[in-house]
Amino acid sequence: VELAFEGNYLHDLKRLRRAVLNYGTIYPFDSPDLVLPLPQREIDANPALEQNP
Repeated sequence: VELAFEGNYLHDLKRLRRAVLNYGTIYPFDSPDLVLPLPQREIDANPALEQNP
């Protein structure tokens, strides 16, 4: 549960496995639109990492 102005709403939705409702569009919590790409520098530093889809 987000307290006022903490800015954890998106993280709470992911943690609670709830969909994100944004201007009439529903994004499931595992939507690729919610996954950010890993920086190439981090992938180069750790070969065990794979780029996010």
